[in-house]
Amino acid sequence: MAKEKTKKTKKAAQKQLSSFEKFQLEKKALKNKAKGNEVITQDGVVTVRAKEQTEVSSRQSTQSTVRVQDGLVTVSPPKDSDQINVEPAKKVKTFDLDKKENGFLVELGKDGRLTTSYLSCALPGAFKGYHLHTVREANYVCVRGKIKVIMYTENGREEHVLSADKPERLHIPNNVPTGLSNEWQEEAWIVNSPDPAYDPELKGEQVEFTQEQCDRGEYLKK
Repeated sequence: MAKEKTKKTKKAAQKQLSSFEKFQLEKKALKNKAKGNEVITQDGVVTVRAKEQTEVSSRQSTQSTVRVQDGLVTVSPPKDSDQINVEPAKKVKTFDLDKKENGFLVELGKDGRLTTSYLSCALPGAFKGYHLHTVREANYVCVRGKIKVIMYTENGREEHVLSADKPERLHIPNNVPTGLSNEWQEEAWIVNSPDPAYDPELKGEQVEFTQEQCDRGEYLKK
């Protein structure tokens, strides 16, 4: 009976370690941050003993759980990562500068607090923008309807129409004021995969502009 229990325990540990292999990259990143500090791995849990005290923080994601407290960084394997899982997807209404509803956003891909992709809807006749991102780059694909993407670069105003009938991926570098104009009678749905992912804790990264400010080139002063 004892031998059977021991076998089951070993199998469970092996399964946990197998799951842990899925996020080896994250473990390596923590080791690099530790810079020679003590690293302990046991039953799929990595503990880094830091030489200096660190602030208390934690992050929960589909890949792993990371906790930092009193100089200890602990990474635990994902729970039931090989199981079907359903979780809420955040959806929020969006409004233009005149406080008029112009569409909505739905978070698609998540990694902890980070949003790796989201869907932006522009209602018929609606305009979204203008704003630029000082850090993030945009990667747009239209999956429903059509949308006119208006951008202000060092060369001035540029426009590009994305259509779900002819899917294209539009890359927009950071520091480029961008506006979305739906001039058609159908909702326009755009999927954006920002690079790096959206981080709600990164404040001031999005800068708003009016049409007049863009035309005057004020974004070039930022």
